[in-house]
Amino acid sequence: MNNVKFRQALIVSFSNEDLDSIMFDMGIDPDNVKGQSKDAKARELISYCDRRSKLRDLAEQCYRERPSIDWLAFLQQDVEDAKAVPSPSTSTQDVNEPDPDQTSVGGSYDPLPSVTALQLIGRWQIESIAGNFASMLIQPNGEFFELLTSGLEFKGHWKLDTVNGILLLLGALTNELPYAFLMRITSFSWDRFYARGEDGLLYRYTRLMIRTESASTQA
Repeated sequence: MNNVKFRQALIVSFSNEDLDSIMFDMGIDPDNVKGQSKDAKARELISYCDRRSKLRDLAEQCYRERPSIDWLAFLQQDVEDAKAVPSPSTSTQDVNEPDPDQTSVGGSYDPLPSVTALQLIGRWQIESIAGNFASMLIQPNGEFFELLTSGLEFKGHWKLDTVNGILLLLGALTNELPYAFLMRITSFSWDRFYARGEDGLLYRYTRLMIRTESASTQA
């Protein structure tokens, strides 16, 4: 295997958040893959998967995201026939992409100075690294509504601590049992953010695009 070629392909093909998403989809907690830069994160991700015999899984996940590259070729000794790696100019960069390993529940925490740029208003799909799903509506009046996969509803008020990057949800479940949940935001872009809950799980919030109907009607 050629680790250098594989790492270079990861670096120029994916943003920091893309690498987080790949790990999330593979069931890997980004906090277990240390690296303050994209280069370091790509290197540690390859090493992490190598130690656990998951390199093929990583290559297949990368192929699903970037099918123009022959990722499986990097697992072979002879990589001369591998398709060309795209130039760095094709790489996408997300705004304010702090490293997830800078945040740990119960440990040291580096606040996100630009978390005010995170636009929470809207509809979100929520996934946990444990595989659970939910949907949430966050409203500009400070209220939220969340529908859990268990059928329970969680609604109340939300508050974002922009200094420490903390999202607090305070309300009640369907059975009117008071409930509060606190999360530390670890990274974000316009349409996605990651947050670690006080339960220790990592959550991915993906913005749901709402299709608006045209004012004119079809004849």
